[in-house]
Amino acid sequence: MSRVKWTCVLTVVLLVARGAYAQDREASRWEPFGPAPVDEAGSAGRGYVLGGDGSDVLQPGVSQLSLHNVFANYFYLENRGDFTISQRFEAHTLALDYQRGVKVRTWPRLEVSAQLQVHESDAGILNGFIIGFEDFVHAPLRRTLPEPPPPGMSIVQNGRMVYQAPINGAGVGDLSLVVKAPLRDRDARTRATQVALRVAVNVRGASMFTAGNFIASGLSIDRKMTERVALHGDVRVSVPLDHVGVWHLPLKREVLAYSWGSEFRVSHNTSFNVQVDNSTSPYHTTGSIGLDANYGNIDLAVSHRFTASRHHVIAQLYVQENMNMPFKVRWNMDPDLTIGLKATIR
Repeated sequence: MSRVKWTCVLTVVLLVARGAYAQDREASRWEPFGPAPVDEAGSAGRGYVLGGDGSDVLQPGVSQLSLHNVFANYFYLENRGDFTISQRFEAHTLALDYQRGVKVRTWPRLEVSAQLQVHESDAGILNGFIIGFEDFVHAPLRRTLPEPPPPGMSIVQNGRMVYQAPINGAGVGDLSLVVKAPLRDRDARTRATQVALRVAVNVRGASMFTAGNFIASGLSIDRKMTERVALHGDVRVSVPLDHVGVWHLPLKREVLAYSWGSEFRVSHNTSFNVQVDNSTSPYHTTGSIGLDANYGNIDLAVSHRFTASRHHVIAQLYVQENMNMPFKVRWNMDPDLTIGLKATIR
């Protein structure tokens, strides 16, 4: 009888130890952060583009709040065909984003979110830095300019002022509403592919920084390849609800965009992203590079997670440099350089 007792006790101890080991092993697995949060605060220059996102969906009843601060430098001058375009200002954006996981009867779990933006523009330090740097490296396009563009923004078509904005401005930006659902729901710590679908509506703000009225849909795919590398991809389409854009130019019927990139583990709670984004222009062909070229950028981001006052916090810092796709570094009307900082509290 005593032998049976000791056998039972030993079996229980081994099962508990094995369970604890499995939990520790599961907890030690690396959880990727997802794609870099570029353009999520409405900083894309020509508007009518839904920002990229990951496939993670909050569990029902879980809420999180994000503060997203973006510094975007605009520097552009073009005199081509019927258009004369000038940009020279720095925009600062503060976006407040609230997200919550919900479950409605037999429906799959959903994540609903709302974002409100506040913008301000001025001369800024980034604008002067960009001018000085391009002078220092003797940028080919800068050498063709007799002088820097005038402060502010203007679009002239056939000698007629189509759009004009001063260098100094402030106002409430857009209101964005998003609903996201998992199509393939897996634990991000495993090496299974995750897929999520989202639909969004963007309501135009009253300020000079609005991205316009549009509805959009996006499909996100994420996969952890190893305990050191993860891949992220996102495709999306936007349908403008305006016939004429915020710059008083006719719009296309749809705008296509995608993002793809890699995430590299630096430590268990820190990672580094290299990402490329691209979207078509929302405007009908004009003959100008600034309005017609496909918008693109390359992004570098660092993400870190930690705990503060029993709340889980994720901090993400990124730098974005624009280009004309495919992979052609050249001016366009989107931000010449963007620096963003996003803090998410769950």
